[in-house]
Amino acid sequence: MGEPERNVPPDERVFWAHVAGARFQSVVDRGEWCLLGIEWPHALIAVSAAERQNGPLEFVLRFELSGYPTCGVHLFEHGAEQDKRDARTDRSHHGTKKESRFR
Repeated sequence: MGEPERNVPPDERVFWAHVAGARFQSVVDRGEWCLLGIEWPHALIAVSAAERQNGPLEFVLRFELSGYPTCGVHLFEHGAEQDKRDARTDRSHHGTKKESRFR
């Protein structure tokens, strides 16, 4: 007998459905972003950067997805120094293009 499935909350179910959907996957296929990991309600997504001399190839963004998709997605810069700043200042962005791509 296998392990019982955990009770997946509705916001997480919707997120996984969107990630598996054609809109999200078409952007993954073009190499514009990639879901690196998720520990609900937090997700790490790598987003390709515009090509620049000595510039990064991508940015890793950390999203807080509680209440997805009816609540705005909270976007935090990822990295040790930024995590310290985030603890002091809410870096939320609601209604951005990044948010609308998941709908």
